[in-house]
Amino acid sequence: MKREIDIDAYLYFGYIPNKRECSILRRIVGWLEACKDRRLAYRQMAYRQLLEKGIEAFRSAVMSMVGRSTRLHVVPLSGGYDSRLILAELLRLGLRDQVVALTFGTPKTLDYEIGGLVARKLGVRHEYINLEKTAISREGLVQTIRTGARWTFAFDAYFNSLVKMKFGSDATYWSGFMGGASAGSHLRPQPTSTWEEAKEYFVRANRFGTFQLHRSGWNPLDVLPEKPYCEKAILDFDDQLNFDIRQEDAIYNIVVGAWGDVKTPFYSQDWITFSLSLPRHYRLDRTLFVDMVVKAYPEVFSLPTKNTWGLSPTSSQWKLMTRRFAVRTWHEVCRRLLPGLAPPHPMENYIDFDRAIRERPDLRRLVSDSLESLIERKLVTWVDIKGLWHDHIAGRRRYGQALRILTSLEMNLQVNDEERTT
Repeated sequence: MKREIDIDAYLYFGYIPNKRECSILRRIVGWLEACKDRRLAYRQMAYRQLLEKGIEAFRSAVMSMVGRSTRLHVVPLSGGYDSRLILAELLRLGLRDQVVALTFGTPKTLDYEIGGLVARKLGVRHEYINLEKTAISREGLVQTIRTGARWTFAFDAYFNSLVKMKFGSDATYWSGFMGGASAGSHLRPQPTSTWEEAKEYFVRANRFGTFQLHRSGWNPLDVLPEKPYCEKAILDFDDQLNFDIRQEDAIYNIVVGAWGDVKTPFYSQDWITFSLSLPRHYRLDRTLFVDMVVKAYPEVFSLPTKNTWGLSPTSSQWKLMTRRFAVRTWHEVCRRLLPGLAPPHPMENYIDFDRAIRERPDLRRLVSDSLESLIERKLVTWVDIKGLWHDHIAGRRRYGQALRILTSLEMNLQVNDEERTT
């Protein structure tokens, strides 16, 4: 693959697709081929039985990974379903004294506040990493990239690496990797019928940001696999692309990567063969998964989640729609009337990059220096990088996403430069 095409792909997706062997997809397909009859059996099974099967599969996956270790079990706890489910099961297994939950992000966001709420309600040891008060440096980003997070979302990988920095290599880390993907969070109502249709949907759904940074005429379809890995009867085309491209080339190196002893119960034979054998309509919107977690741990999942905009998963659709509208409207009003003073959006991941680039000296300096270095390389001449920077800093436009990925590009190129000179 040519270097300039790599750059276009990185600027479009935020990572480089199809750059590694499809080891995740190959393993999943192997598991599914070994239990082909299960899909037919699940079609004929009552819903309540499938719920029980799901609970059994997840608990079996966790049990097989726990072992008899007396190590500290670290659960990065967000406002979502996956990390909470892992925490609930570890507590059910009697590991409370060995468990610590950690939440990182920005105060007043749902991830940050709900993570703390859940830990308090469950009476488990809990710690925070406030990313608004955590320095971001070139050295930290470069080290994160150098140790495994190559050509993916560099800032996301750095924030996640802070968990291991805090607890070290002697702990066991539990990751929700593949949780949403296996449960069906990426599926659209109507399945794609052809490989080309699946690819077209994938490039629309996985574009990083809205501002065009790639060259005109470049086609993101060209960097995706020409043909599917296996027949659609074994695994839907949408799943194949998500697992092979997004999960392997982007997410894995962010949340698993070079962390050391990382447990991934959603990426296990027990769970995968259950979830991916379900009728497709049970995976849409993670329907069966949500019902399963509520049934297995009703008290734990009576608490608010980020997925439901701060409401309980058992809330009605009318309440969810009302809450979503209210939150969005309130945030937009605050942003327009109180520029620079508005609270972060409740759904924000990590930090508000638009504001942080303008207001934080460390991030502003890092981004500015990185953009200057990138301009000197003359590799992205089709983008007015200086114009983006000045418009953003002046508050005329919101280019935080574009500046973030351009900075990540420069960081990755610097690591490449270092490797060529050593």
